[in-house]
Amino acid sequence: MFEIVSFAEAGSGRVVAEWIMKGTNKGTFHGLPSTGRPVSFQGIDVIEIGTDGIKAVKGYFDSRTVLDQLGLQVLVQPLKVGPFSFGNSTSVQSGKKKKTEAFAITTIWNADTQTEEIRSLTKATATEMLRMEGFIGVSFFRIGDCGITISAWEKPEQTKQLMRGGSHSEAVRKFWAGLSESVFTSVWVPHHINPLWVRCTVCKKMNDYEKNSGVCKCSQSLPEPHPYF
Repeated sequence: MFEIVSFAEAGSGRVVAEWIMKGTNKGTFHGLPSTGRPVSFQGIDVIEIGTDGIKAVKGYFDSRTVLDQLGLQVLVQPLKVGPFSFGNSTSVQSGKKKKTEAFAITTIWNADTQTEEIRSLTKATATEMLRMEGFIGVSFFRIGDCGITISAWEKPEQTKQLMRGGSHSEAVRKFWAGLSESVFTSVWVPHHINPLWVRCTVCKKMNDYEKNSGVCKCSQSLPEPHPYF
């Protein structure tokens, strides 16, 4: 719904209209699925009028308001400052609380024009991972022209499932055909994994959740622990 709130002249051949727009997000937005959330935001249009009618319309509104109402993050940061590079990240978790016994790490460098296709293949691969035996979680990091994927597994041999067809195999095929400039893959086995420490909500002391069977030394039940990855 589009409603004009006010309408006034602003000099010769210029009119300013204040408006409010309301609606529901039912379609995709920048490649993201619909949220079903309602949105309501205000703005103004500056209308230039000539002898033949409207010559131009310039609209102004707070785009941050729309993103906030859709539950989207707004991140403003530099690409690089000195030795530090900045980017964004995404995480997918299976919900399993088991310790990680293997990490598969992939680093890929590509041109800007290839990033969206790589992201699409990465998203599809993560969806397939959720159905794979031993999958614990995966995190994706994008920093400049470099993409990094770290997936966690219960056993090292379970990472081989990625090569049995599906989106990951399609990504490998496209890599050899020209998608990206360089890539490095590896599987890492942890040297050791320290205990998962959880803070008691009563006495505020940290506890080895597994060793203490989920109970603090003060006899208070500990909060549910987070997954290891």
